Amino acid sequence: KGAQKALRLYRLASQRGNYQARVHAVRLLFDLVDPVADEMAVRELDIASKRGVADAFAWLAWTHEVKRRKDHSEAEALRLYKEAARRGDAWAAFRLGVAYQRGRLGVARNEGLALKSYEEASRSYYAPAILEVGEDRKSLNQTDQESEVALGSLSVDHGQP
Repeated sequence: KGAQKALRLYRLASQRGNYQARVHAVRLLFDLVDPVADEMAVRELDIASKRGVADAFAWLAWTHEVKRRKDHSEAEALRLYKEAARRGDAWAAFRLGVAYQRGRLGVARNEGLALKSYEEASRSYYAPAILEVGEDRKSLNQTDQESEVALGSLSVDHGQP
């Protein structure tokens, strides 16, 4: 009952021009895990994205990524996540980092782009991104140290300190 009331209130707010409320309503619709609700949610997201709501782009991307729509496409998910991140959506930037780190959504694995995306998301204090940035930096430092050790063992001693 609480979710139904919230959905009603979000819809009322969205009818009054609050497009962010549309996105909040969509989150409740996705919780239903129902194809009809999903179609309705996508329509609401399309409207909000046309008004420039950043997280509408991110949620549209998610519908493609997790195949919650008939016309799902990895390329479209990637495009929408990039647009949402460009508009300042931290979760979208984080999802891009995951895609680059793991080679998903049709992109090749790229640790540099993954770290850049995580850093972008962490600037908005998105906790999972902050953790990834810390882990990536630790990993990069370990790799640098391991490289130095390996190079040191290959160097020829010329009698210099």
